[in-house]
Amino acid sequence: MSDMKWLQKQEHFDWMQKCLVCWKMCEELISESIQNGKYVSSINACRDTAEMCSQCIKFEAQRSPFFQHLCEVCAEICETCSMELNKHEKESKIILGTIKACNVFANACRDVALKQANRAVKMAQ
Repeated sequence: MSDMKWLQKQEHFDWMQKCLVCWKMCEELISESIQNGKYVSSINACRDTAEMCSQCIKFEAQRSPFFQHLCEVCAEICETCSMELNKHEKESKIILGTIKACNVFANACRDVALKQANRAVKMAQ
């Protein structure tokens, strides 16, 4: 796996930006929720998402052979967070922003996981 080709430079920055936006939006929503006592049922989903964003960045940076798998899990967690937040979508602009950021990053993670899987297949041939 050490020969595995990683994200190209622009691809890396695009993915990283989406990750950071998702992480930031989740952290802001967590902070808002703590301050006003709202959306308590959704906080754990946001915490999971923020933590996974952090882990994805670390795994990508250290070129972990588990990065592809982590991206797949992260996409699922982001989608779960988005669905949880949909319960409150009309209550706050930050919720709408967080839903969008989670969906965008979920798609980015799925794309990266697929590209990594395709690259691994090509290398194995």
